[in-house]
Amino acid sequence: LSFTHTPLSLLALTSQAGQNCDSCQPFFYLNPNASRTSPQSCAPCACNPGGTADAGVCNLASGQCRCKEGVTE
Repeated sequence: LSFTHTPLSLLALTSQAGQNCDSCQPFFYLNPNASRTSPQSCAPCACNPGGTADAGVCNLASGQCRCKEGVTE
């Protein structure tokens, strides 16, 4: 790892998963506006941990969060 990486590229290195970096880590979802090989292919989830089931992990495909029972958007 080189220190010439920008914070955005470091985020990409930590947000991607899979042997070919073609999937996302927990707390990230596939960015529909970026190619799967792009450093921006995974976007951070925007879940509110206090009202979200699954500890704030969002749906990998949609980025949607699952609410705890009795909580709405």
